[in-house]
Amino acid sequence: MPQDTPQSPGGAQLAPSGTAGPTENDTSQTQSVSYETHRKLLGEKKRAEEKQTELERQMGEMRAEQKRQAEAKMLEEKNLQGLLDVRNKELEEERTRREVLEAQQRDQRKAAAFLGALTGQIDVAKYGPLINLEKIVIDPQSGEPDAASVTAAAREFEAAYPEIVQRKTGVTLPADASRGGNSKITYVEWLKLPVKEMLKRQREVM
Repeated sequence: MPQDTPQSPGGAQLAPSGTAGPTENDTSQTQSVSYETHRKLLGEKKRAEEKQTELERQMGEMRAEQKRQAEAKMLEEKNLQGLLDVRNKELEEERTRREVLEAQQRDQRKAAAFLGALTGQIDVAKYGPLINLEKIVIDPQSGEPDAASVTAAAREFEAAYPEIVQRKTGVTLPADASRGGNSKITYVEWLKLPVKEMLKRQREVM
């Protein structure tokens, strides 16, 4: 006779070993738990990916900002260097102009002192280039031509070119300004002229 399948006290059929086998309800619950776990894992994975994407975006923005700041700094430094170069050039040009002006003023004082130290007069337009003002030194304390070097330069010139030094007559020279004459320029005005012009207009000094 066929044997009856053992049943549990609740009416469920028992497996041959005597234990209750899986029922449809048990299988449904297992599948439900597996799907929920899978759904949670997918959600966590998605959130992790979104977080990673956000971090990468922030890092990209940070790198872009750092690059922008670096470029801005380089541009600023370049502009500052450009402004500094322009300022240095202006200072150099101003220093050059000042040195030229100071040299011209020194030569004017030297020429005036030299012509005043001669025992005669010369045709400045013709023989002015023979005058060597480099032999006259400037006193560092007074800023005026050193008297000894002026006298030495004048006597050396007269010894070298005695035929062109004419004894002073009635023609007024800078040293004779106080006596007046037929000149067309004052001694003060004459001192303000460039050296070459001073030499040319020596005879016009009042």
